[in-house]
Amino acid sequence: MAKHFMTVSLHFGYFTIKFKRRRKIANRSGIIDQAPFDDDIMKNMEMKRWRFSMKHYLEEIKAQIREAEFVLVGIGEEFKAVPGAEERIARSYECLEKLLKGKLYFLVTQNEDECIFSSPLQDFFIAAPFGPRERSQSSEDQWNSYLNWLSGTLGHRLCILELGVGFSAPQVIRWPFEKTAQFHLKSFMIRINEKFPQLSCEIKERGISVQKNAVDWLMEAEQG
Repeated sequence: MAKHFMTVSLHFGYFTIKFKRRRKIANRSGIIDQAPFDDDIMKNMEMKRWRFSMKHYLEEIKAQIREAEFVLVGIGEEFKAVPGAEERIARSYECLEKLLKGKLYFLVTQNEDECIFSSPLQDFFIAAPFGPRERSQSSEDQWNSYLNWLSGTLGHRLCILELGVGFSAPQVIRWPFEKTAQFHLKSFMIRINEKFPQLSCEIKERGISVQKNAVDWLMEAEQG
C-alpha cells in the first residue's frame, strides 16, 4: 500500500515547528485505512498555536511594564463609551489600574467622555485634550504636566503602552507615541489594536504589536 506524508508547519512567534504525519490511502478493495487529514485536527492545532502566542505576548508585555521605570499609556477609540458599553469600559479601566499598580505612569486619552475619570486611575496623571468642556482648563494644565513628565523620562526605561488607538486623531497619540519610541532609545512600545496593530519599521525591533481589541485584552490579561 502506498504511503504519503503531509508536512504541517506551525508558526510560534519567532520559530517554526515542522512535522510529518503519515497518511494512508484507500486500497483497491475500497478499505480505507485512515481518513484524510482532519480539518478538526488543524483547527485544534491553530487554537493551540494562538493560545501559545497570546500567552507568550502577555508574559512579555507584563515583563516590560514591570521592568520599566515609567509607563506612558495612550487610550484610543476602542475605549469610547458608546451606549451599552459603559460597564465593559469601566471594568477594563479597573484592569488597567491593576496592571499599572506601583508604576510611575501618565495616561493620554483622545476620548471625550468622563468614563476614565470615574475609574480608579489617578486624575492627576490623565491628560484628556478632547475631554468634557467643564474640564477644559484642567485639560490644558494636564497637557503641560504630561509634557513635563515625558521630558523627565529621558535616560530612563520607558514602556509605551498604546491601547486601541486608531486614526480618528492620530496627531494626539499614535504619531507622537511612535516618534517618542523612535528617539527614546530606552523605550519599548506595545501597540494593542484590533484593526491597526502595525508598528513602523523604525520601532518594530523594540516593540510588540497585538491584533486584538484592547478592552478585551485588558480583561483577559487580568485573568492570565
